[in-house]
Amino acid sequence: MRRSGKHDGRGWPALGLPHPDKITLPYLKRLETEGSLSSAFENTTSLAMTSLLVLLLVAAAAATRPCPDANAIYPCTCTTEDIGTAIHLNMDCSDVTSDSRLQSVFQASFPFSNFWSLTINPVISHPALTTLSPYVFGEVTFVHVLIDNTYIHTVHEEAFSASHSTLTNLTLINSKINEFPFETMASFLHLRNLSLSNNRFPSLPNLESTSLEVLDLSHNTALTFTQDTLKGTPQLRDIYLHNMDITYFPANVFSSLNRLKLVDLSNNVLKGKLEQAIFRVPLDSVEEIRLNDNSITGIASTAITGMHRTATVDFSNNHITALEWDDWYPLLDQLTGVGAVDLSGNPLQCSCDLVWLLLDEDELDKITDTTTCVDGTPMKNVDINDLLLMC
Repeated sequence: MRRSGKHDGRGWPALGLPHPDKITLPYLKRLETEGSLSSAFENTTSLAMTSLLVLLLVAAAAATRPCPDANAIYPCTCTTEDIGTAIHLNMDCSDVTSDSRLQSVFQASFPFSNFWSLTINPVISHPALTTLSPYVFGEVTFVHVLIDNTYIHTVHEEAFSASHSTLTNLTLINSKINEFPFETMASFLHLRNLSLSNNRFPSLPNLESTSLEVLDLSHNTALTFTQDTLKGTPQLRDIYLHNMDITYFPANVFSSLNRLKLVDLSNNVLKGKLEQAIFRVPLDSVEEIRLNDNSITGIASTAITGMHRTATVDFSNNHITALEWDDWYPLLDQLTGVGAVDLSGNPLQCSCDLVWLLLDEDELDKITDTTTCVDGTPMKNVDINDLLLMC
């Protein structure tokens, strides 16, 4: 009985050929040079297998011109890149000037729809390119997308629907995006890196993604976080929240993230004493916290927990004046001498509250050499005997 449907490729090894997914233009050229292709024909006794070889030759012909017609996709350009025995297709649409032109490009005939990358990064932004409409890319899929320096303000929930099973890196930065389909994140099965830096989001919903590892929301002002904002991103490893004018950060935002390694909250407006459990994670996984260039005056004893023993914590350029044992020892105790706490650029008084630290050489080693007292004296050079006389 004749069967319909796609061939599963399991009969190809009998012809001395690899699975169809492995067949590339360089491989076919080698077969032609070695005479293996004609030999495969001679060894074929099945009409069905002969038909498959014919299909292979058709695919080989298409592989010599994997990009669509250049005129049909103008002003986008398609290029190929040989990576081992594979060919990556890359699309650059940086010169597209309007929404309608972008959509018409992807209505052209594409010999292959699986692209490695899409780039839209104009030297000068085009004011008429403002929206990524539903199905704007047709059936074309991407693994990496970079859109930078545009007037785009709306990303429709179906804009990248064809890439739900392929997209791993989505970078939409330095634009004017105020509408983004956060609710579709769970549909992107392999999305690992999401960068939305320097846009205009009015709010941030609770995020859901079982694959996301890196999230960059930096330079988006007025975004607020709750205890549940990141609860649905269990694989999250690095999060960038710098330059967002954040004045307050709630406790336990990171408490469900077992793999968290880097948190960047630098260059914000965090004020006063960091409260309990602001940086609480279930495992000792955190390797770096950046809190530099805020207005922090101190920390609660359990404000920062879950640090890896070699972690670094940057408190430089804040308003910290004292290092009381009750508050700071629990943080230093999580680290070894390899880890470091940077307190440079703070108005540290280096008075009696510092005696405990100067008397404990192991803990003192965990403070960076660049940390100084308010008078400019390196903290590690403070004379403990003078302090003991005073205190």
